[in-house]
Amino acid sequence: MAVTPAATPPHGLESDFVHPPSEAQTVYIVMSVCLGLVTLLVAIRIYTRARITKSLWWDDWMSLLAWVFFIALLRVTFGAVENGGGVDIWNLPKSKYMHFIKYWNLIMIMARVDITLAKVAILLLYLRIFVPHQTGSRQMWFWIWFMVVFNVVYCLVLILLIQLQCVGHKTPQANGSCLDQHLLLITASVINVITEVAILVVAVVAVWGLRMPIGKKVACVAVLSFGSA
Repeated sequence: MAVTPAATPPHGLESDFVHPPSEAQTVYIVMSVCLGLVTLLVAIRIYTRARITKSLWWDDWMSLLAWVFFIALLRVTFGAVENGGGVDIWNLPKSKYMHFIKYWNLIMIMARVDITLAKVAILLLYLRIFVPHQTGSRQMWFWIWFMVVFNVVYCLVLILLIQLQCVGHKTPQANGSCLDQHLLLITASVINVITEVAILVVAVVAVWGLRMPIGKKVACVAVLSFGSA
């Protein structure tokens, strides 16, 4: 029985369903390294806050939740790789590609949730440091919470668009319609960069308003910039 590829191979190539070239091993290595680094950093933070300063707050819990979602994201990513991730589309049977698409949609949703949780954790950290018990700048308090709400709403809207981006994508034979997925990805990436820059600007403005030497301000901004990245 002939197997239909998910896409027509480029000129001069043929579909290989048995031993196709794959980047699966690279994905496994990179994601495993990321998991190790993230787990180490989160463990150090939670241990320091819980055992040394004894003052866990919402930003710590949000960081822990982001770590949990990251682990779930890794599991879904591995599932995508098991179903053709890292393989050229013309080397995938159409049936396997449809399974991959389901995992890919989950990856887009879970990645967005995880990124949002990380951003909210950073913003709550700013709130705890720069506006403790609402004793700091009222404008700073407003802008931090505005960024929190904006990121959460943006996350929900993007998830809705991902879920509704295609009509009939579960049935390849159907004459469904889709949003421009490339445009959706580019738009989401641009907004993501803008919000990250805005979060960094909030930190810079807050630090620059503190009474300390310029050198210490620059050092603080550098540390916060590393965390925001």
